[in-house]
Amino acid sequence: MFILSGLRFAVLADIERQRRWPKITLDCKLMLSGTLALILVAWVLFALLEWRNPATLAGLDSTGARI
Repeated sequence: MFILSGLRFAVLADIERQRRWPKITLDCKLMLSGTLALILVAWVLFALLEWRNPATLAGLDSTGARI
């Protein structure tokens, strides 16, 4: 919900009105691409920094249970 609220109302209205990627305005495409890029970069950095930390992710198995 906080990601959707971070996008402007004009972007959300454009998505609802056009519904196809080629028809969406350049401003909308830039906002959506930038938001996706920031989310992916943050996820990758978090995973890289915490993957081997035994107090966080390294202490978990594939099901999420502590080893």
